[in-house]
Amino acid sequence: MAWKLAIVIIAVLSALQHFVAADFEPFKRAIFEEHNKLRALHQAPPLEFNSELSESAQVEAERYLKQLLKHFKRKQKFYPKSGNPDDQSYNDNTWASLACSESTLNVNWVLTKWMEEEKAYNWTNNYFDKNTGHFTQMIWKSTEDLGIGVAVATGLGYKFKYGTVVVLRYSPPGNVLDPDAFASNVLPPIHPLPDRPDSDSDSDEY
Repeated sequence: MAWKLAIVIIAVLSALQHFVAADFEPFKRAIFEEHNKLRALHQAPPLEFNSELSESAQVEAERYLKQLLKHFKRKQKFYPKSGNPDDQSYNDNTWASLACSESTLNVNWVLTKWMEEEKAYNWTNNYFDKNTGHFTQMIWKSTEDLGIGVAVATGLGYKFKYGTVVVLRYSPPGNVLDPDAFASNVLPPIHPLPDRPDSDSDSDEY
């Protein structure tokens, strides 16, 4: 009898979970504009918004969120991976979060988290490190185009109400594993980065 009840509960939770059909364009524009401001601090030219990249980034954001929700239902830890191993024409920065409120769509949340990796970056070696890869991709000088995908789901159950995934897709890709490439594309800031507000939302970030 207990297993029948468990099946019913899982079925109900699955039915309650749904993707939010909303206009994320204002959020995407805010991400795009702030992203270029942060690149400028590191002597990198502004990126162009690429609609084709955005379409593929949207597909990836939705696929990624489905995987996140599946692991959540199974109470398994889900470890996101930045980048795309199958297509070398672009690279991804992926941000995912489970939270209690819809305030997860916050520009400072997404970009500041990645920019804070600069604190751990070794400017003496000036080379790739898995702990600073989001940061180096963001400011990679020779990257030209940016696509943005956003997916949000509600009705997760437990203490979480919202699942959010943001995918930033870059072309040409950064983080090229060559010392000369890092020396010419990852440049130090022209002045200290401005302070950015911390989020006070109750969230578990993945």
